Amino acid sequence: FQAALCNEAEKRARVQDALRRAGEEQEEIARLLAGEQEENALLREENVRIEGAAAFLMSPSHHKGRLALATALEAAQAQAREALRACDEAHAELVAERAE
Repeated sequence: FQAALCNEAEKRARVQDALRRAGEEQEEIARLLAGEQEENALLREENVRIEGAAAFLMSPSHHKGRLALATALEAAQAQAREALRACDEAHAELVAERAE
């Protein structure tokens, strides 16, 4: 009878140990899952930002803005070329006057 009680106590201890380990594993899995869920949330936020930026870059208003900037740049470059040409002419006239 004592041996049977000992065996029963050992079985109960093994079962309790197995339950404890299973609980620890379950907690670890829950922590990992929470981490993955947080990472997924961050990735979803990043995707939303990327999709928003892509939508803006593909939008007609962005295209119009880029066209306006390109037009303004071309106009500024033309003004700079004209100013340089006028400066070169003035310099040439000054050199010609000094030569006389």
